[in-house]
Amino acid sequence: MICRNCHRDAGNENYCPYCGAPMKRQYCPRCGVPLPPDGSACYSCGWTEKRTVSSSRYEEAPEVSSADRGLIAGKQRGADVPAETGAPKRTVAQTLMSLISGIAVLAAIGVTVYMMLMGNMFSAEGTALDPLNMTPAEGGSFGLVTNYTDIYNFFTGGILDMFSEFDPSNISAIVEPVCRILLVGTYLLAAVVVAIAAVIAVLRFIVGMVRGRNFSMAGFAAVTFGAVGMMWFTGRIGYYGDFVGEGSGTFLCMILAAAALGVCLLQNLVFAGRRLAKLGSILKLLTNAGICACAAICFLMFPFGISEGYSGKGSEVLGVALDLAASVFGEGEGPDVTVSIFGIVYMAALLILTVKYVFTLSFFTGKTASRLAGTFKFDGYKDKGFVFRSLLFLLGAALYAAAGIMYLSSCSAKPSTAFVAFCVSAAVLFVLSIINRMCLNRDQI
Repeated sequence: MICRNCHRDAGNENYCPYCGAPMKRQYCPRCGVPLPPDGSACYSCGWTEKRTVSSSRYEEAPEVSSADRGLIAGKQRGADVPAETGAPKRTVAQTLMSLISGIAVLAAIGVTVYMMLMGNMFSAEGTALDPLNMTPAEGGSFGLVTNYTDIYNFFTGGILDMFSEFDPSNISAIVEPVCRILLVGTYLLAAVVVAIAAVIAVLRFIVGMVRGRNFSMAGFAAVTFGAVGMMWFTGRIGYYGDFVGEGSGTFLCMILAAAALGVCLLQNLVFAGRRLAKLGSILKLLTNAGICACAAICFLMFPFGISEGYSGKGSEVLGVALDLAASVFGEGEGPDVTVSIFGIVYMAALLILTVKYVFTLSFFTGKTASRLAGTFKFDGYKDKGFVFRSLLFLLGAALYAAAGIMYLSSCSAKPSTAFVAFCVSAAVLFVLSIINRMCLNRDQI
């Protein structure tokens, strides 16, 4: 028999004649850590012997890498035991908090679904907007169910009619129909996402309450926030920011989803217990709060106006790109941007990244809020891939910043506060995500 300590042949001795290490010591069959004298359970991975101890357990311990030794129960790689094994059931206070947070999330999703299907998501100063034709909506509201016929006609023939009347000599006129299509399409996509989230959320709530275990519904609130935020983002780009402003159903649904995430955060703090008093937990909570704050700044301060002097509605990038295209085709005077292949490339990069953020930045913000509300996850802290996700976000922001600086240099303009805030917040978010990853599982040590 080979000694596991000095790797020499110890024969059939009970102890190694070279180093004195015990040769027939019991080892955990799962992680390889030496078992206590009674051999009933492993202090490292939580393995428990359910049958009579057999002689086969007095053989050589399985080969286990040093990286897998001493990991916290339920966290080792390749674990085949659910993380909730042996987890305590909820107390009365925790059950009440789960009920309140679950109802809060379901209420936020329910109101959003109703507003999309039957209510008004587009309003300004008491006037409801019909996004199909950008005129006041009949009856003071616009919903997918109440206006399904008009929506169907819009996609089957209305779009073709808009472009059939387009005057090629005025390329800037294309912005209105394109923005209208983008707004309506985003509206439909958001409605589908929220409707699916609503169905799954109801099932999750019922199962979670019946099982009696700790559960969180922050992810559903985050999805709702992301879907509605996508609509808000689209309205701002398409010169329709007034109709998704503070008086609209879009803004109301965003506030409700954010409030539901706040309730989920409170629920998570209640379940944290003793871990909340440990340094690792405090660092995780602070870094998650910083990550969420930076993502919210990026979302709310997205530089639709890159230059300080821009005062128009909608996106400066969209307007400049259209004016640049018009000047290239000789249809008018272009902006103070060098009309060259290089200028067209960086302006196209800005435009593509802006459209990309329409569909990703709001959901990214919701994800970071969900992380904050799930700092003390009930099934273990297993979001190791967020550093890579934040790196991709940083790279996208760096490309946006580079193209934006080129645009500012070409027209000798100063950057706007929103542009600077967006770039700095993206960099800080990445740094905080690295620090947060270093705190992984430290709250249980």
